[in-house]
Amino acid sequence: MPYKMNMAIREALDCLGDGHALWSPETAEAVCKAVGVSWDKRLAKKMYSQRGSNPKFNIYMDEEGSMAVDSSRLRYYVMGKLGVSSDRHFYGRGKQALHDAQQIKEKLKLQNNQ
Repeated sequence: MPYKMNMAIREALDCLGDGHALWSPETAEAVCKAVGVSWDKRLAKKMYSQRGSNPKFNIYMDEEGSMAVDSSRLRYYVMGKLGVSSDRHFYGRGKQALHDAQQIKEKLKLQNNQ
């Protein structure tokens, strides 16, 4: 599902809490804007998909590859810009991403309903 350019903070935290996604550069830029950090276009890299794969979100790769931002790379970038460091380390990328997104939410002093 493509995200809109002016996304809400909740959508941005959902993106940051996903440890297994590839985001379009436009979506990654919208995440940065929503959480109040500058966008760095160098986060986007040309990525390739294996034949017959089914992408989870809004990156559809062709044989020539597509520009994309790995969700973990985006999350660590945002955390660095906000001065957040992970206080716990999990084996799974998904669990780590959810924990880190919660820490970002706390740093931004958001309530549970935001």
